[in-house]
Amino acid sequence: QNTHSPLEVPDVYLNKSMDLEPHGAATRQVYFGMVACMDECVANVTSAHKAAGGQTAWANTLVVFSADNGGETAGGGNNWPWRGKLLH
Repeated sequence: QNTHSPLEVPDVYLNKSMDLEPHGAATRQVYFGMVACMDECVANVTSAHKAAGGQTAWANTLVVFSADNGGETAGGGNNWPWRGKLLH
């Protein structure tokens, strides 16, 4: 799952040394941990594909990663310079 509520991540992905602004720092720390966890999962899938099919199969593979939403601004995400919702 991409970075989406509920904001939860195993402690191993929390980088407590990050220099975050005081407002919402704990929430953003969890959010960034979720991104790190997702990155590791994508790396695991690509590594397994390379191991199973070899470099030739990997060279002929196109990986598409997609999500159905932007960052959840109420939960630590940031969509700058775009907005998180349409303005009418």
